Amino acid sequence: MLSCPSCSGTIPESEIRAARQVARCPACDATVRLGRDGDHWIAQSVVEAAPPEGLRIHADEPPSRNEAGYREAVRTGGTFHASRRWWTPVVIFLTFFTLFWDGFLVLWYGIALSGGASGGTAIMLCFPLIHVAVGVGLTWFVVASWFNRTDVRVADGRLTCTHGPIPVPFDKAKPVALDDVDLFEVEATRVRQRSGRNAQSRWTVMARMRDGRKVPVVTRIGAEEHARFLQRRLERQLA
Repeated sequence: MLSCPSCSGTIPESEIRAARQVARCPACDATVRLGRDGDHWIAQSVVEAAPPEGLRIHADEPPSRNEAGYREAVRTGGTFHASRRWWTPVVIFLTFFTLFWDGFLVLWYGIALSGGASGGTAIMLCFPLIHVAVGVGLTWFVVASWFNRTDVRVADGRLTCTHGPIPVPFDKAKPVALDDVDLFEVEATRVRQRSGRNAQSRWTVMARMRDGRKVPVVTRIGAEEHARFLQRRLERQLA
């Protein structure tokens, strides 16, 4: 039975590629280099994959342990810093759509406040309130998508995830101390579309704490390959 060096998960025989002497871990999606021990395969190491497109790695130093004598070992904490821009080509279309949407609302309220709709000013002011709320949300999303990026950092034994410079309300990412983390997992959340079709998923890296809690540590990930890559690299920081 093969065990993944990255997440300690079980690798079934169906995931072994004998000709290439590698296997894929279904738990963390890591590619594992294999060797032979007689008639059996053994997992040797994880094949380091390049970061997926759109994810930039600024620093990646796993923790190390230096022997300081037979009584003790000195552990040096690792460092990690990855970033991802929110911008995608879809933002260009959304920018023009949002300008049209907000421009229509400005025109509507301009007519209402100037008295152009005699006797119906109150109705004109209240009628598009739902559209105003949608416009505020669209404007925030477009501005944030142009300027924001997500930064994932490990330093001094702590993992943090920040989004900025535009504030992100209701974000659930929590900083955690790595000493309190047992392992990292990836979870998907379905994002509903207006048309009801082509439902998309948003990915979150969760930390399973030693006390049994599950804490979201990296949020707002739009691609599964980004989430899986971050999971593997963060697992190395627990070594």
